[in-house]
Amino acid sequence: MQHMARRPSKTKKPDPFTPPPRPLPQICAEAGFTGIEQRSERATFAIRDPPHYWDWSMSHGFRGYVDSLGPELAGEFRARMFAGLERMHANGGITVDSTAAFYRMRKA
Repeated sequence: MQHMARRPSKTKKPDPFTPPPRPLPQICAEAGFTGIEQRSERATFAIRDPPHYWDWSMSHGFRGYVDSLGPELAGEFRARMFAGLERMHANGGITVDSTAAFYRMRKA
């Protein structure tokens, strides 16, 4: 986990988009999997309101990024996010367009 995100300091904010050390198909091949196939699917989610979006976001990996900010930056991040979400909600609603990657492989 330490390699996945840079830790913040007073002069440096964390980078949530640090790529993995190697692509997943390569890691799986090195572990002995064969016939590795990847498929992507898109989905759109309608979000009820800003608290619903926050709860949804904080229920998985994004929570680690927010927690890594430390209390002060995390508070600022939350306040700014809610301000933006309130504007989106007032102007037609909050939607999330997402792409999920699915992998299928066989253990040799």
